[in-house]
Amino acid sequence: MKRALATIMLFALVLTAFTACGSDGPKTNRKNNTIIGTWEGSLDGITMTYSFKADGTGKAEAAGATIEYTWTVKDGKLNAVGEFMGETTEVFQDADYKLENGKLIITQQGTTVEFTRKGSSSANIGFGDKTESTPDKGNSGTAAIPDVQVRPVESTIIGTWEVTQDEIVMTFTFDEGGTGKIAMSGITMDMTWSTSGGKLNGELSFMGESEQLFSDADYSISGSTMTVTQDGETLIFTKK
Repeated sequence: MKRALATIMLFALVLTAFTACGSDGPKTNRKNNTIIGTWEGSLDGITMTYSFKADGTGKAEAAGATIEYTWTVKDGKLNAVGEFMGETTEVFQDADYKLENGKLIITQQGTTVEFTRKGSSSANIGFGDKTESTPDKGNSGTAAIPDVQVRPVESTIIGTWEVTQDEIVMTFTFDEGGTGKIAMSGITMDMTWSTSGGKLNGELSFMGESEQLFSDADYSISGSTMTVTQDGETLIFTKK
């Protein structure tokens, strides 16, 4: 479990790749409609997605994790402030940006990344907008049924649980169907999980690879308390 926590913390190296230290005070709350939308780029082989909504909020996503932020632009400079590990983080600080040939180009601290707008080319796309795929009319046959792994789950574990480790509060959400989320210090990551015979298994996806959270961990639930023990370490979760 401690290794998994360390993995989650490493996510900061991805989403805050542009992070600058310090702050020179509040920024003028101005927006640029041309930047509004969802943009995707790559840094050191890692795909990052940044969204900019018209209300000045947004999200950064990479490796299955998310950081929320607020953003402003002024005089060709982009600023975005989020929260990481309980502290305010400058995701962008007076970063140079421009739109060129349909791409958003952001430069900060000597690093330049080109982002391509996802989905529609409209300038007013909010985060989470989805595009519908067009059916392949050339394929009139019956679509193949994918091989889906069955994940046995126990209904009593379904819900949101909170645990504190090394003074860091983590929230685990176990959804029906064997999926869920882990949230800590402003970061949210996806996970998959299963239970069988009093054992809990769970893993998260990070940088294209799966990281084991629980591996045949012993667990028990009593009311609003869940106890998970693995490798001699016991965690006490409280249901929210």
